[in-house]
Amino acid sequence: MPAVPLHYLSGLTAPFARPTGTVVAGVFTVQVRVSENEKQYICRNARRCGLSLSAYLRKCSLGKDVYSAVPPALYRAYGQLLRLQQEWTSMPPDVVAEQLQTIAEAVMQTCFHLEKAGDAGWQ
Repeated sequence: MPAVPLHYLSGLTAPFARPTGTVVAGVFTVQVRVSENEKQYICRNARRCGLSLSAYLRKCSLGKDVYSAVPPALYRAYGQLLRLQQEWTSMPPDVVAEQLQTIAEAVMQTCFHLEKAGDAGWQ
């Protein structure tokens, strides 16, 4: 069996060379073996959090909280709810009901789109 360098066994290689050929001092790479399904799952979760793969793995491995990014369509629906909350007392009940129905449909449409599109809705 050929000798394996110690830094490879520990999962660290140094120094990290950028594509431009510059070397970043103190930056190391960690190699992890995963199946194709695991890689897709990890990459999908990183995208959903709005993080690069490196940032996502770093946060997870260091025990930091990782949160899913909210799709923009849900922020828009939330903004509509806030406006309605401020104005509903001066509006006729049928207009309030109509706006609530519109917001509910937008939320449901977004959820359906996310479920159907997989990762596309999270970008």
